[in-house]
Amino acid sequence: MFDFHMHTFVSYDGRATAAQMLAAAEVAGLREICFTDHLDYDPLVPQNVLTFDTAQYNAAYTDLTHPYIKIRRGMEFGMLPDNCRTLKADLERRHFDFVLGSVHFVDGLDIYKPKFWRGISIDAAEVRFLEQTLECVKSHDDFDVLGHLTYITKVRSNPVKRPVVYERYRELVDEILRVLAQKGKGLEVNTSGMKVAGTFLPAEAYLRRFKELDVIAYIQPVFIDYDMHIVFDRVGKELGNTSYAWKDYIESGVHAPFGTDCPVEGLNPMRGIYCAVTGCDTKGNGPAWPQQILSREQALFGYTAAGAYASFDEDVKGMIKPGMYADFIVVDRDLMTCADHEILDAKVISTYINGKKVFER
Repeated sequence: MFDFHMHTFVSYDGRATAAQMLAAAEVAGLREICFTDHLDYDPLVPQNVLTFDTAQYNAAYTDLTHPYIKIRRGMEFGMLPDNCRTLKADLERRHFDFVLGSVHFVDGLDIYKPKFWRGISIDAAEVRFLEQTLECVKSHDDFDVLGHLTYITKVRSNPVKRPVVYERYRELVDEILRVLAQKGKGLEVNTSGMKVAGTFLPAEAYLRRFKELDVIAYIQPVFIDYDMHIVFDRVGKELGNTSYAWKDYIESGVHAPFGTDCPVEGLNPMRGIYCAVTGCDTKGNGPAWPQQILSREQALFGYTAAGAYASFDEDVKGMIKPGMYADFIVVDRDLMTCADHEILDAKVISTYINGKKVFER
């Protein structure tokens, strides 16, 4: 499991230290985290009030390590329709692994504060928030994921705090999701709305629609080798049972390329293939999620053709067929028919790139 939306005292709204957040991530069983402190821009206050200090950021995170949790350094940038150059300038502060783009201000006003809500109905407020979000995702290119699309639901001054229902704003929301899909951007599932409105930000209907618009789910099957032993104690049975639903994704039509998440896990994909087709850890314990076990063909597709699709190379890579690059490996056993445990011991005999042998054991 991952959390790519975390603030420490480096943010104006954070209190915990990086070490405290990392300890909490360990207790929660997370495998990868990203600190995303605020760089926000309120037209009515000095810029340094809502933006972090780069030297303080570097001091907090640069040398932070953990034996098995991968730590990334990112930021949450407050998007406005006209501050694209500001984001480009902020990206020069240091290297950032990840940029979460969020919308907190509408028409120059902070929607968290009462002034925005004076004289405006809840319907009009939600429409205007979504309209500005659309303007922002159209104008900005330098973010990776759109944060809490229905953030307006949970803000303190919202007099109703109702879920922003997808069906009510279908055309506007669909346009936002289309732009994200066309630009290859992700959509955050933010759980903070559960406390206030009993729903994720955004709710499930948004996610289903995003899937229909051809989004990609990156999956690391090898994670169950460790996670199956801790996840139910950490998050409970209900959430744990739905956390590794790659078969559901694939069979519902979601594009699902597989990876290893190296260096958190080893680079060898055989362990991931084994976990995907058995549902077991590499010692044979399990299966933990038998309903999510994949066929050999599905697992191999995830590590080949699905990855080519994700990198926009599906016309030239991922399969062996006329007109495509001859990029392939030769393995010492038949991965389609060998015993499950033999997958773990499979060795690459040779590697070919564009038809030329570049490695031989």
